[in-house]
Amino acid sequence: MTNPTNHTQDEIGEFAIECGLADPTLLHTRWDRTGETALDGAAHTGQAEMAEHLLAAGAPLDIFTAAMLGRTEAVIAFLDGDPDLVSAGGAHGIPLLVYAGLSGKVDLLELLVERGGGKEGHTGALHAASRRGYVDVARWVLDRGADSAAKDFAGKTPLEQATERNDEAMIALLREYGAEA
Repeated sequence: MTNPTNHTQDEIGEFAIECGLADPTLLHTRWDRTGETALDGAAHTGQAEMAEHLLAAGAPLDIFTAAMLGRTEAVIAFLDGDPDLVSAGGAHGIPLLVYAGLSGKVDLLELLVERGGGKEGHTGALHAASRRGYVDVARWVLDRGADSAAKDFAGKTPLEQATERNDEAMIALLREYGAEA
């Protein structure tokens, strides 16, 4: 294997998929440093296409990936089997609400709150929505107290993310809720 340092995230993902297809046991291997599987990494970064490839290759679906992919029926099945999952954290302790925010589906966010979740993760879901242009999700989490001034893992506010993408609708929404440049 070549050193992945000089490769793009897409190239690394393609390599991971190829390895997983060549050796299906790698689909279940956890990285020593973080304990993540390839599917965990795809889910918490919102890489739906990679997650779908990994699932097709035999990686087991979990509630976090199901939420990121917007698979509401699968999320319901997981919660019916273990109601405590609604408050569980995925990779790096990221709240389930953030994964649902990556899906762009407000109804999934509402389901999690109805099931007793959503006590944590509103601001993370706002960042997910801002990065992806999901104005409805952003409005939903802002209405429930998400902090529009909070910085993400890269040190950026939702407004900075939206500005970088020239997302006028998101910029207007964030400013409506008090975000400042």
